[in-house]
Amino acid sequence: MDLCGSRMSDHVVSHRIVSDLHFAEHGSRVRHLRTLEALFDGPRQVVFNGDTIETRFLDMDPAYAVRRDELLAFTARWGERLIVMTGNHDPDVSAIHHLELCDGHVLITHGDILFPDLAPWGWEARYFRKEMERTLALEPAEVRATLEAQLRAAKHAVVAMRDLSPRYPGPSSHPWERRLRFLLAIRRIDRIIGGWRETPDRTAALAERFRPQARAIIAGHVHRPGVWAVRGRWAINTGSMVPPLGAMLVDVVGRELHLRRWRVRRDVAEIGPVFRRIDLDASVPGRA
Repeated sequence: MDLCGSRMSDHVVSHRIVSDLHFAEHGSRVRHLRTLEALFDGPRQVVFNGDTIETRFLDMDPAYAVRRDELLAFTARWGERLIVMTGNHDPDVSAIHHLELCDGHVLITHGDILFPDLAPWGWEARYFRKEMERTLALEPAEVRATLEAQLRAAKHAVVAMRDLSPRYPGPSSHPWERRLRFLLAIRRIDRIIGGWRETPDRTAALAERFRPQARAIIAGHVHRPGVWAVRGRWAINTGSMVPPLGAMLVDVVGRELHLRRWRVRRDVAEIGPVFRRIDLDASVPGRA
């Protein structure tokens, strides 16, 4: 039940949203799913907003399949209290690509359609746009420009890229391989920073195009936590459990969004106090 706007919801956390956990992936602070149990202390539902896990390469390394099975067991344990949404690393982990809360005033989606090339700094960029355009062309003309069709095409594209690109992730964790990945990331730093700068505006533009009634858009994907008042809306990014920028979570409490920073230390999740409250019924700074 969505408690947004109900009289009983003033102090009830109806939803808690996090993203980009990248469970057990290289660099992620989330090494064990039991670490995430602290997230369920309080809210009626917890939302994993994409990139919870890697599902694209299950046949390439047995570890991927093991992690997937662990997540499925974790999901079954929490039942309706846990909503697992898709991202670009786990496009087939569920059938939920977006959520709308509080009478449509809150839009939640991973953010993999913020950029037409998925991530301008990644190897996927040269393949994603072409495959997404090809997939959308197969949709009926009357639905091609809808949010649902765009998200379906994005999920298909990231699965198809596995066969379009030779850049498969390898199981090796040799120190020299990690150093090489770091050096390649340094070479892309200008594109990464440029993408971070564009993200707030692109997030607001997503709502303008597909859900104009949305006053707050909650996304992940770029691993840069923050909140911005832009284009008359709140653009919120929950960051990532992969360093260095950190992560935050969003609690939906009645008609307010409560923002908290959170981290994992020694396999223990630590959730900080509320550092920002957003009233969904108040005017957004700078709104015309």
